[in-house]
Amino acid sequence: GGTLLRSADAGQSWSWAGAARPGFAQSQALNAIAVSPVAVGGVRRAVVVGWNDLVLVSNDEGVSWTATPTSPTAGSRLTAVTMVDAQTIVV
Repeated sequence: GGTLLRSADAGQSWSWAGAARPGFAQSQALNAIAVSPVAVGGVRRAVVVGWNDLVLVSNDEGVSWTATPTSPTAGSRLTAVTMVDAQTIVV
């Protein structure tokens, strides 16, 4: 339904991820998440996709999220994301 949660202790506790996410409404549908298989500088990158061309990227293991511009397609639903490596993302 639009809530991003983050755990920093192997799932023992969870907190809401990030306070401000441009272009993201808490009611927006999120469909898929991927985390980079390789850490860059000791940190794994994460990507979330959802409705209305939503692509959110976190470069700090889910602490903060940034909306990434996409080519708008009215009402499109991005439903899958795969991270090939730390720099290559397929949506």
